[in-house]
Amino acid sequence: MSVFIKDKNTFRLDFWIKHLGDYNFRFVNKDAWRKMIDEEREGFEHCWVSFKPLTWRLHNELREKAIYDNPETGMKDWSAPTYAQEKMKAIIVDWSFTEDDEDGNKLKIKVSDEAISTMHPGIAEVIMDTYEEHTELTEDKKKES
Repeated sequence: MSVFIKDKNTFRLDFWIKHLGDYNFRFVNKDAWRKMIDEEREGFEHCWVSFKPLTWRLHNELREKAIYDNPETGMKDWSAPTYAQEKMKAIIVDWSFTEDDEDGNKLKIKVSDEAISTMHPGIAEVIMDTYEEHTELTEDKKKES
């Protein structure tokens, strides 16, 4: 194992989404999916997102983008939403999301800043939460090493 991240390193996270109407969705990660019985799985769509890992350089570049001049204080401030948006745009390299065209054919949606910016906020947050869970060094992971 290397502590250095190569540009070609990517990893994929799988999950399932069920559209519940309007802008409501149910999200299930791989662990929860394995525990579900067949009847509970009905109506879910398998999805995946591929990410590149966050390097130290990219981490600092994204942090810098999230710093702004606060006109109320006259000082530099931090924008967590800007950081989250920029991070998502920087680390997602591919996904399985599709949309139906006018003939009902599934068209794969290309990963782009525009596509990420128009994603349902609940789905975007769950994707990023899942990424964080996968990449963060938890106390359990520290004990394993």
